[in-house]
Amino acid sequence: MRWRAVPAVLATVMVWACAPEIPERDAPVERVEAIFDPSTSTIPLPNDAALQEGRLPALEGAGDATAAGQFAEFLTQLSGWLPSTPIEIPFSGELNEETLTEENIRFYRFEGDLEPLEIASIEALDSEGEGPVFVRVTPADPVVRGEQYAVVVTRDVEGANGEAVSEPPAIFFAASEEPLVDENGEPALDVLNDPENPGQAAQLEGLRQLLAPLFEAAEGEGIARDQVVMAFRWTVSPDPSALFDPVTAQVPLPNTAALDPDGTFPDSAGCFVDENSANGVLDRYLAGLSGWPASTPITLPLSAPIDPTDIGDDDVQLYRWLDDGSFERVDDVAVTYLEEQTDRCTGAVSPGYSLVLTPAEPLGDRERYFAFATRAIGGDGQGILPDVPMFMGMQPYPVVDESGSSLVGNFSDEQAQGMAGIQASISPMMAYLEEELGLTYEDMAAVWGWGTWSDTFVVFDPTVGSIAFPNAFLIDSETGQVNLPVPEGADPLTEGIINLLNQRRGFSTTAPGWIPVDGEVDPSTIDEDALVMASVAGFSPRVLPQEEYSVSYDPEWGHLVVEPTVPFAEGLQHAGIVTTSMLGTNGRPVQPTAVFALLRSTYPLANEAGESQVYLLDDATAVALEEARTAYSRLFTLAVVLPGGGFEREEIATAWAFTPEDPALLLQQTRARAMAALDVRGAVVAERFCDNELPNCNNDPYFEELSADTFAHPTSAGTQVDVSNLEAIYSGGEYDSVLVASPLGDVADPQDASARVGVTVMLPRAEQDAGDCVAPFDVVISQHGLGGNRWGGALMTANEVAAFPSCKATVAIDLPLHGGRSTAATSLHPAEAIPTSGAGFLTSDLIASKVNFMQASIDLFVLSRLIVGEAGASGLTPLFADTPYSGEELFSGAIGFVGQSLGGIVGVPFVTLEPAVDTAVISASGGRLTWILEGDDAGPSTIGGPILDALAGLGAVPGTFAFIRTMALVQWTADVIDPFAFAPFTTDRPRQNLAYDAGSDTFGPVTGDLCEETSECPEGWSCEAVSSDVDRCVELLPANQVMLQMASGDRTVVNRATEALALALGVSLDDTTFEDAPHSFLSTLNPTAEGFEAGQCAREQMGAWLASGMSGVAELPASLSASACLAQ
Repeated sequence: MRWRAVPAVLATVMVWACAPEIPERDAPVERVEAIFDPSTSTIPLPNDAALQEGRLPALEGAGDATAAGQFAEFLTQLSGWLPSTPIEIPFSGELNEETLTEENIRFYRFEGDLEPLEIASIEALDSEGEGPVFVRVTPADPVVRGEQYAVVVTRDVEGANGEAVSEPPAIFFAASEEPLVDENGEPALDVLNDPENPGQAAQLEGLRQLLAPLFEAAEGEGIARDQVVMAFRWTVSPDPSALFDPVTAQVPLPNTAALDPDGTFPDSAGCFVDENSANGVLDRYLAGLSGWPASTPITLPLSAPIDPTDIGDDDVQLYRWLDDGSFERVDDVAVTYLEEQTDRCTGAVSPGYSLVLTPAEPLGDRERYFAFATRAIGGDGQGILPDVPMFMGMQPYPVVDESGSSLVGNFSDEQAQGMAGIQASISPMMAYLEEELGLTYEDMAAVWGWGTWSDTFVVFDPTVGSIAFPNAFLIDSETGQVNLPVPEGADPLTEGIINLLNQRRGFSTTAPGWIPVDGEVDPSTIDEDALVMASVAGFSPRVLPQEEYSVSYDPEWGHLVVEPTVPFAEGLQHAGIVTTSMLGTNGRPVQPTAVFALLRSTYPLANEAGESQVYLLDDATAVALEEARTAYSRLFTLAVVLPGGGFEREEIATAWAFTPEDPALLLQQTRARAMAALDVRGAVVAERFCDNELPNCNNDPYFEELSADTFAHPTSAGTQVDVSNLEAIYSGGEYDSVLVASPLGDVADPQDASARVGVTVMLPRAEQDAGDCVAPFDVVISQHGLGGNRWGGALMTANEVAAFPSCKATVAIDLPLHGGRSTAATSLHPAEAIPTSGAGFLTSDLIASKVNFMQASIDLFVLSRLIVGEAGASGLTPLFADTPYSGEELFSGAIGFVGQSLGGIVGVPFVTLEPAVDTAVISASGGRLTWILEGDDAGPSTIGGPILDALAGLGAVPGTFAFIRTMALVQWTADVIDPFAFAPFTTDRPRQNLAYDAGSDTFGPVTGDLCEETSECPEGWSCEAVSSDVDRCVELLPANQVMLQMASGDRTVVNRATEALALALGVSLDDTTFEDAPHSFLSTLNPTAEGFEAGQCAREQMGAWLASGMSGVAELPASLSASACLAQ
C-alpha cells in the first residue's frame, strides 16, 4: 500500500499545524534533510505518531460507496498498522545510495529494548524528478502482528553531494533529553513560545515522549542522539483477524486465490520443488496438478487467539457449489480450534492459531466448495476482522477500472488486480450469503472458495488392484503364474473363471485390456500419440500400428479399453503407455497418480538401508515401490527410443507391460496327450455298429449303394439332395475318441460310451461323365454347425468334392452333444433329426462350454489319426468290409477340411495343429468368441442372447464396464479354443508338431533322424537342435490354405466376428461374401429353400478350393466369386 499517499487529514493529529520557528543551525544550504512534515503528509511510515487514540484516523471519503471509501472506513477499525505497510522514509533530495546500508539505517523489534533485525534490502525509490525521495526498507522476515518495531537513521547517510544528511526540526526537538514544556505546560524553550501556535510545544513534547524510549535504547546501541537524523516507531495491528497474507503464505486453505495463475498447485506449497531427489520429483508433480487435493485440511489461519466457545453453530459453514450454480450446505462439519501449527516440511511445531473444518464425509475430486467465517467467532465487540485483501475482495465496489488500474490510491495496480481476482471468485458466494442468509460483507471475517483436483488421472494403485490390465504386476514372482484376486462376493462363474486363469503363465493375445481413469477424458484427444502400444523383442521395440488395436472410451466406464484387432504376438513382452497428449475435459493433460509419478523418478525411493527417501512414504512402502521403480526403468528407457521420436518420462501418465502366452499351446499339448493315449491303445480303427449289435454284418442297414442321382435327406424332411457324384454311403461307423477330462487339458481314454463318436463316410462315384474316379481317395472332413448332425455335415460337401477330377471321399462326425451324441439320443446313429441336438454345448457355464470346444477338436484329431491309419492302411477301411469295396484301400490319407458355423469354429484350431491337413474351407464362422456372443450394434447374436441374459443376471449388463471386464475374462478363457487366437499360426508362422512323453510327463517336438541340414529331412520337416549337441529332423505343422465365406447381415455369427477372423488369417472376403444369404447357406440343399442359390455357389467355391489346394496351390476361379456366380 502507498501509505505515503495518505491524505493531509493526518496533519491534524501530528505535532503541529505549521512548521515552528527554530534557530538557525550550522548546516550547508544544499544539505539533504530527512523529512518529517505533517503539513504535507510527508512523514516516515508506518508511524505511531499518526495514530489517533490508538487507531488509524478516518481518511477523507471514509464510508463512501467506492472501494476507496470502504477501505478508508475499514482502516478506522484497526488499532495499529497493517503488517503489509511498506517501511518508507522521505528525504528532501537525491542520496548517495552507497551509504544506504544496514549500519546507517537500522531496523529493530522494539519492546523496551532494541532487538536488531535483518534487512533484506534498502532502496531509494525513483522520485521522477518531483517531490521527495523515499527510501524503502524491506525486512528479511515479515513483521508480526501485535509487535512494535522501530527504524533509526544515522548521520552517516549522505546526500548525492557527499554531505551528511540532516535531521528535520521535529526530530531535532524530539531528541532532547529535557522536557519541552514545564510543569505548567508552558514552553521550556523560548523558540517554542509562539503566540500563533500556542500548542506546538506540548505537541512536540508528545512526540519527544513517544520517541524518548527509542532514543534511550539507541544510545544503548552506541548511537548518540546527535547522530540520529530520523527515528520512528510503530505498532503492528494486534486486532484478531482472519489472515489473508500472501507474503507469509498465511491464507485460508484450500483456496483458489493461492493457486498459480494457470490454476495449478503453487511451487511454494512444496518442500522440495527445487531438489534433485525423489522428494523433488513428488513435489514437482504436485505442483503441476490443477486444483487442490480433496484431502487438504480446510484451515482458516488467525492472527491471534480467540475463545472457541464464542463460535456459534452457524458462524463457520462449508458449502458445495453444484454444477447448476446453486449451493448446498455440507452438514456435519466439525470446527476445531488450534493454537499450534506444524511445519509440514520440517515437522517443527510453533505457536499459531487457526480453525480447521472437518466434514464427516470426505470431499470429492472435481468438485467446488466454499467456506466462510463470520466476525462473531471473535466474540463481542467488533469480533474478528478480515485481512485487507479479504475485506477488499468481499466489499462490493470495483477495485480496478476497465484497464486494470487501481481505483484505490493506497494499492498498486498489481495489488488491486489481486483483490479484484478474489472479488470475482467469491462474488457468487457473497450474493448467496446476502440473499439466502442475510449476511453482508460487513458481517464476514473470511469467505473463500476452491476446487478439488480437476485433472483427469490415469490410475495406478496396486494396493487396490486398480492398474492397467493386463499387467506383469499380476504375475506371481514365485510361481510365475497369473495371480488375479477373486473379488469378494464373486458369483460362481467369475470365481471359476479366475481360478482357471490363475493356472496360466501369461495373458491373452485376444482379450481387451483397460486402463482405469479417474475423471473424464476428452475423446477427441485419444489418438496414436496419446495411447501407444508396442511389442518388445530384446531392446528393439516395434510400435503397433493403429490397425492392430482399437481404443474405446465411455465416461460411464471409468476406463479406456484397448482391444487387439489382430492377436498380440505370443511370448513377446508388450508395453503400453498413455501420454500427456491425452487431455481431460478440463483441457489439461491427463495426470499420473502420485505412485506412478514416483515410479518415473530417476532417483531412488529408498536407500540401501531400506529407509524411505520420500516424505510421504513409510519405509516398507518405499522399498516396495523402489523395486517397482527399478522394474519400470526399462520401460521408460524403451519409451525414449520408440520409433517416431519416443517419449520422455514426464510425458508418460502411465505405462504397463505384459507378456501374452501361447494360446494354441494348451490344445496342442492336449492333442499330444491324446495321441500318446492312442499309441498305448494300439490300432486306431473305425468299427461298424453292426459288429457289436448283430450276429454278423450281412445286409448292414447302414451301408447304401446309390443308383439314383438324388437322395432323401435323412434329417431334413422333404429335401432331395443331389448325389449324382456319389456311389456309396456308410453311416453306421463309430470310433473311440479320447476324453478331455478337465479344462486344463488333461485327457482320459476310457474307450466306452462316454467317448464314442458316430461317423459317416461317402464315396465318390467311380464312373462319371467327365471321367472315372479311382481309389484310394483323398478325404474331406466336413463338420456341421450348432444344432446340426453329421448327415447335414456330410451332404453339404460330399457331392461337390466327389466330382471328377477331384474324386474325394467325405467323412463326417457328430460334434459333442449333437446328433447321436445328444443327451436325448438313444443311439449313436439316430434314424431322424434330434430336436435338441446341440443343447448344452454352448451355455452360460462357459468353463464347461470351453471343454466342449476342446473335445470337438480332439475328436477331429483322433478322426484324422484314424483316416491316416497305420502302414498305409486307413482306419476307415474296415467300415467297408463285407461290401463290394472290401479288399481295396479306399483312402489315401490326404485330408482337407470343411467347417460350417460351429464346425468352422472348432475347425480352425483343428487344422492349425493337425499335420495331415493343409487346405480348409470355413463357412459362416468367426473368431473372437465373445464377439459372436455379444453380436454387434444391431444387438446380440441369436446364439448369444440367452447367454448374455444369464450373464446380466450376474451383474454383467451390456454397455457397462462390468460387462466388458467379464467378457474380457471369458475371451481370455476362450483363447485356447478361439479361431481368432489360432489364426496367426493357421496360415503363417507354422509351429513344431508336439509329442508327449507320459513317463516323464514332458512335451517335445516330434523328431526323426539325426541331421546336419534341413535338406536331409523329409518335406515339411526342419533340421533343428533338440539338445545341446544333437540335431534332428523336426516335424513342422503346415501353413494352411484357408478360404473363409460369409453371409452379409448374418445374425448368428455376426459379420464383425467373421471379419476379425479374416483379418487374423490374412485372407480376403471380397469374393466369398454372399449378400442377404441365410447363415446356413452352405448346408441349404433344398432347391426351393431361401439361400439355395448362394449355397450352391458356395459349394462350388468349396469344391474348387479343395481340389486345387489339396493337390497344390489353392485357387478360386474368378467365375466363382460370389457376385459372378450368383449373376449366372
